[in-house]
Amino acid sequence: MRRIALRADFNPSHPGETAMMFDLSRWLLSAFACLWLSSSIARADEPAWPYQFTVGERITYEVIIEVDTGDAVDTHTARPTLHVAGVQDTTGTLKISDTQVAFRSRTKENTFRRRIRVPRRPPFPTLRGFSEREVTVAADGTFVTEKGDSQLPYALGDVMRLLMPSHPGTGDETWTESAQTSIRITSQWPPRISPFRSNEVERLSATEEETWTVESATEKQVTLKRGYHLETSDQIEGEPRLAMQATGTLQLDPQTGWLIERQDDVKFTVRSENLTVKYPLEIRVRRLTEEERQELLAKKDAAAAARVAPLTDEERTQALVALESDNKTTVQQTLMKLYHKSPEEPDGELAAAIANWMQDDQDFVRMNAAKALVNWGTIEEVPLLIESLEDSFFAVPLAAQEALGRLGDERAVPPLVARVRELRSRAGAVQALKSIGAPAEQGVQQLLDDDEWTVRFEACKLLAEIGTEKSLPLLEDLAESDANGVVKRFAENAVKEIRGR
Repeated sequence: MRRIALRADFNPSHPGETAMMFDLSRWLLSAFACLWLSSSIARADEPAWPYQFTVGERITYEVIIEVDTGDAVDTHTARPTLHVAGVQDTTGTLKISDTQVAFRSRTKENTFRRRIRVPRRPPFPTLRGFSEREVTVAADGTFVTEKGDSQLPYALGDVMRLLMPSHPGTGDETWTESAQTSIRITSQWPPRISPFRSNEVERLSATEEETWTVESATEKQVTLKRGYHLETSDQIEGEPRLAMQATGTLQLDPQTGWLIERQDDVKFTVRSENLTVKYPLEIRVRRLTEEERQELLAKKDAAAAARVAPLTDEERTQALVALESDNKTTVQQTLMKLYHKSPEEPDGELAAAIANWMQDDQDFVRMNAAKALVNWGTIEEVPLLIESLEDSFFAVPLAAQEALGRLGDERAVPPLVARVRELRSRAGAVQALKSIGAPAEQGVQQLLDDDEWTVRFEACKLLAEIGTEKSLPLLEDLAESDANGVVKRFAENAVKEIRGR
């Protein structure tokens, strides 16, 4: 039997539990639901078409999910790659890569737009990518161990289970799997997904059933039919508050067990006291040929190279013009483009144009300007970058620290040393001081007598890399008398590193 759970948070209380977020007091329901197909109990007989795993094998799929929101069609497109990282007996360890997801929303033609209308947007966030995921899979498709999570939107489940369905036992032509589950309803607006929050209102019992049928089987292809149904026992006017119906067709390679392609039609229905909302969805999955996979890799490599290639004279002129624009979207796009590039020689004019946006009232504009200055900043921007260390938006000081570290100006040492004393800014400040190198030694020495042992510890590690004989007396004293054993040990190591240079 396969257990199925719908999840809305990152830390469900147990695998068989369904979690979803709703605000039933509003017409637009707030939800983040994922259909989790947990490991099925292995069949007594051998799988009809077992998975064949080869170490190093990489299989890339194209996954397209379309949802009709009434006035628009939202499309998620991904091309994840499954990598066989290891094989033991008949089980394989697989990892997922290339997890970016492209999103596009297309407004339907002749859509009647009203000033006030019932929202039809799906109660799920836009998917931008999958998390890291590693699974061990048996020959029949049973997930033996799992690490990470790679959930699809719209309660469609884990992407790796979408790509690796379980297989029937030998002789099975039709089989049905059913289970009881629960839906945890929380009320929260706007929706916030956090493992530290729990706004549970109630739990709904639900039943789900999945039916598989072998439609045809040849030496080259196996075709399976899939039916799925989920509904809550709690009803509104005789209908379940939440229901899902799905039908699908899958083609498998009988020689390797791998999915060739599949198509699923899904209808997701959510009911409240005064509103019923239905979302028709379509899932299309296709395995890329090796030629298509290599072509995709070549395009990615070319795009990555173009992203970091030096600006041409024409691109530089366009960037200067864009940074003078009043259109914040144009400015943001230009700053993000510059972040990935580096000038072959210092470019004071372009650096100044970027720096002008460090005083903007929008947080993300200042953040992207600071990130662009990591590569484009010059000595002229050092005072502004030091001032930006006090910016209220946390991402701006982080980028400013990195830029100051690259520039290596001594004026940045005192404020960076001060930020080592603060836990939230410590890691970036330490890295920046390390990049500045020997000019930062005297400032770092001031941290050796800090009351907080973790600050003294970081100072010892820094001086082990950038310190000279000038730091030896202080470090030797610390190695002998510090009250913290960790600090003493790293002070001793710093002394050895300095003497060994």
